[in-house]
Amino acid sequence: MEQQLKLMKYSPKNLENEVNVGKGSPLKDFFKMLASTLVILSITFIIFELSINVLVKNIPDSFEEKLHNFVFKKFYASYQQNEKEKNVQIILNKLLEHSVLKTKEFQIKIIEDDSENALAHMGGRIVIHEKLLKETKTENSLALVLSHELGHYKYRHHLQGLGKAVIILSISLAANGSGDFFNDYISKALKFNILRSNRDAEREADSFSIDLLHRSYGHFNGAFSFFERISKLSSESKVFGKYFQTHPLPKERIVFLTELSLKKKDQKPGKIIPYEY
Repeated sequence: MEQQLKLMKYSPKNLENEVNVGKGSPLKDFFKMLASTLVILSITFIIFELSINVLVKNIPDSFEEKLHNFVFKKFYASYQQNEKEKNVQIILNKLLEHSVLKTKEFQIKIIEDDSENALAHMGGRIVIHEKLLKETKTENSLALVLSHELGHYKYRHHLQGLGKAVIILSISLAANGSGDFFNDYISKALKFNILRSNRDAEREADSFSIDLLHRSYGHFNGAFSFFERISKLSSESKVFGKYFQTHPLPKERIVFLTELSLKKKDQKPGKIIPYEY
């Protein structure tokens, strides 16, 4: 009997050399899969983004201008500006006289909003938040903001934005049904790539604004006061914060704008023009 019990005693088998048993850690494999997904998603986004950017940049100027002016006449031309909007429009028109965009229609619209921002809408409408105008004290500073918005039109960022929206929709539809966790993960990965792309567009628009401001005013005195004030108000203590913002940090932006302005050697004695909303 004892001999039978000994024979029946359970002895666990060593599975180390079994071909059907994985040697890795499930948790490690999971994170590898996440990292691979992020890399593949980022590469896919960048490839599609570059393709769209090339396509947009190669649209003939004549066609893009007709499309721009068609949208303007269809949606904005009948709008009656108030006096404050007309005052800002005068500054915008002054800039357009020195710009390659002067054959296109543009319109200023002011909206009530507690944030300081300006937006370039497709078709030539530049929307400015009232808070920004209330805090702006010089025409030079406002002209820089307007020049920046015109830069978005120059580089066709609004058309590129439509292309990005198609990319996001396509990837989101493809990922649909993969589970809440992966949907959320993919959404965050897309957001990261979009923010990176937006910051690149902001730098392009900043470069254009410096060139246009120099041609329009001949100097940069008083032009950076808006960003200097925003820099004092904003908190830049988060180490990775700048990677999750659509715009470069104010201090970085001031450095970038200053470096560009110093390259303009033929500057005139600068006059700061007061502005009051």
